[in-house]
Amino acid sequence: MTYRSTPSDLWMPLFGIDTPEARAERLRRMLENVPWKMATELYGSPLALELRVAQMRAELAEIETQIERGEVEERPEDPYLRLVAEMPVPAPGSKVYIGIRPESYPKEDVRVYVFEGESRKQLTHWPYHSTDGFEWRYGGSGPNDLALAILADVLGEEPTREAIEAGRPLRSWLLHWELKDEIIAGLPHTSWRLDASAIGQWAAKKLKKVQRQ
Repeated sequence: MTYRSTPSDLWMPLFGIDTPEARAERLRRMLENVPWKMATELYGSPLALELRVAQMRAELAEIETQIERGEVEERPEDPYLRLVAEMPVPAPGSKVYIGIRPESYPKEDVRVYVFEGESRKQLTHWPYHSTDGFEWRYGGSGPNDLALAILADVLGEEPTREAIEAGRPLRSWLLHWELKDEIIAGLPHTSWRLDASAIGQWAAKKLKKVQRQ
């Protein structure tokens, strides 16, 4: 799926992105798909928008130069990464999902990371039930979207609202309510981790059961 920038993205494109490589990739994708007409209205004039885009290009060039020279340092995300660091290191070749809710932060300010090998990224949110992001430890819209996002990542699907409402046979959509009820609603309040392989096995069993019905 092609990433499409929005005017608000251009205002704060790197919010919540925690590695230089991820920041550079986000800038590249945004600069390839600038919504010129809508963004011009937001910025008030074509010149203002051109200045913002020029700033983004300069920022991207600086990050790419730093990466090439090996001069970048990962930006800390305290207290999130401190909690992540306290968890067991994932086994080589495995993929795990880690949810974090720092006690000192508002209860809705949660993050879910995907760890695979040495890479780390935030789990993609496919907003259908919730516009506020992920949640867990109860049944509701945030937990439903978390279940959908994890299944989509495990099964390699893109459950966009358009795909769901078009009635496409998405396994992640078919199973996400059960995953929410059986696993997501019971996750610990502060932090948790789930193995992608275990979720994949769970999904395979559920799909076999559906096929027999």
